[in-house]
Amino acid sequence: MYMRSSPEIDQILNRKTRSNLNTLLINGNISTLLRRMKKKYIVNKTCSFDSIAFILSMAYLDHPQYKSFVDVSDNTLLQFCKHLALNGTSKISYMTRLKILGIFDEQESINNVRVIDARCNVLFIITKLLKTAPSAIEHMICSNNINCPQSTRDVPSPTIIVRLKNNMQDLNNALNLYVFPKEIENVHQINVQEQ
Repeated sequence: MYMRSSPEIDQILNRKTRSNLNTLLINGNISTLLRRMKKKYIVNKTCSFDSIAFILSMAYLDHPQYKSFVDVSDNTLLQFCKHLALNGTSKISYMTRLKILGIFDEQESINNVRVIDARCNVLFIITKLLKTAPSAIEHMICSNNINCPQSTRDVPSPTIIVRLKNNMQDLNNALNLYVFPKEIENVHQINVQEQ
């Protein structure tokens, strides 16, 4: 069964919106040194970043609504993925990836080579680099204007986290509950970190 061709998958893979450019980034572990501002860099363990970059690049090409969102966004990661989708990989791509991965600490190694260890999970990359392009915005309204110095507050979130109790059948219900407005009686107990 798995050896037979699947027309649905073939249709998706052969769509004219797919890029014929190489949008895959070479992992930092096997790429060459990069020179930036008279310094030599090597970036290790870029798997999470590269995975997100590839997914967002393909989403840019495949979904017109997402393309429109990215086109007007000034988010650095989204603009990097747009460039990757339209132009493929190049030295500029790797230099931009180095700049974006400046969120990680760099350590000096032998021969004055600076090493950036980008070891992390996908969720870290998303929450760190997509703060200015949230996938959801929680709109909090305090029902008690006397005790609330700020009666409304928008809290952006780059991820949507829902709890599934049993299985995937609950996903629709969980998403509906997530977007359904909730009134919170005592806002003073909520501690929201400002970005």
